[in-house]
Amino acid sequence: MKTHNSKKTGKIVYEFDECKLTGIYHAASDCKFNSLCKSVRFTGFSKLPKGFSSDGYGFASPAGTYLTSALNEGFGDGISLIISKATATNARKIKTSWKVNLNHSDYLRILEPLREIRHERNVKSNSHIAYILGILFPKHFKKSDIVSTAYTYEEDKLSKMFSGLNDPHEILSKADIETIARLHASLVEDKHIDFTSITVAEESKRRNERIYLQSVIGEFRKRLANKNLSEADWQRFLQKYILLFNTSYVNVVEKLSVDLRGKYPDFLLVNVYGYIDIYEIKKPTTNLLRHDDSRDNYYWDVEVSKAISQTEKYVQMLVKKDLEVREIINEKCGIEVKIVRPRGFIVVGNSSQFIDNKMNDDFRLLSSSLKNVDIILYDELMGNLENLLERLKKRSNKRPPVKI
Repeated sequence: MKTHNSKKTGKIVYEFDECKLTGIYHAASDCKFNSLCKSVRFTGFSKLPKGFSSDGYGFASPAGTYLTSALNEGFGDGISLIISKATATNARKIKTSWKVNLNHSDYLRILEPLREIRHERNVKSNSHIAYILGILFPKHFKKSDIVSTAYTYEEDKLSKMFSGLNDPHEILSKADIETIARLHASLVEDKHIDFTSITVAEESKRRNERIYLQSVIGEFRKRLANKNLSEADWQRFLQKYILLFNTSYVNVVEKLSVDLRGKYPDFLLVNVYGYIDIYEIKKPTTNLLRHDDSRDNYYWDVEVSKAISQTEKYVQMLVKKDLEVREIINEKCGIEVKIVRPRGFIVVGNSSQFIDNKMNDDFRLLSSSLKNVDIILYDELMGNLENLLERLKKRSNKRPPVKI
């Protein structure tokens, strides 16, 4: 019996019977491989075969961690593992644990490509670092060629990826759709691109718009169904898509861009003529009204009343600090704006809160009595999006594709 002891602990790691061509491998107690299996049996080998740690840590690098985790996930802890030279790979359950027979050739099919992958990754990593450093510090590092990675564009990469797919948009993520929509808009606007030899269907543009809008509507519906979203969640969502809800606006000035005595409107919107309005965002679940039993009418709930008061103050402050605000926006955002009778809009609540016509009527009366503030319900925003989608569909049905 031929044995091998660990240089670190002095314990026996493996032992082989050269006559019977069998062996046993003892996993080190302080490694993840030990939870997968305490020991490994070998058949058909007179010595430790290729691909195992000589210190008892199981599968050799780079297969070690990946293969151990994968087997553990598939078969659980405490499996009986056999590495065989002749027996085909198989697995069978015995009572509560698994007996896994892994043919050594199959194991090498896992190990060898991983070594090539690791080598290629190391070469690419070093080359990528050299390329970036050559750009950042040209005096200290030689200029290197750009390294092809998963993020590097290659000629005809997109056409090859989508070839043979009738509806490639069905497999795209939301982020992919947004990126392609932006790319499409940029291509159409680029005067340096010659479209004379390219057939560009107007329907393609409209279809992109519809797909994008449908994805936004879908996300909006999911959010409305989720009662646990915070005010900050809604602020981020609406800030991202607010220009879709009202197409008269063209720019968003983000929160914290303008300081009004330590208070900040959620965001400002700039319309096509450069005039700005204020938007405050509350939750769709925020109560809109309360009932006065003595007078049998409704009045603003406390949170809405506070929002109205705060928005009115924002409007007054914008007018008062007209020049300062315009300079701040121009400096931080590069946008020339005008502050002339700005309005405040509070996005809050939902019409499903109205239990009868009386409540609905009182809400309309209260809203119309506000001087510089408008209340926008979340289902009104949804209605705007759905109407926009319907217009796109009708426009698509009326206009045939054209060549540019």
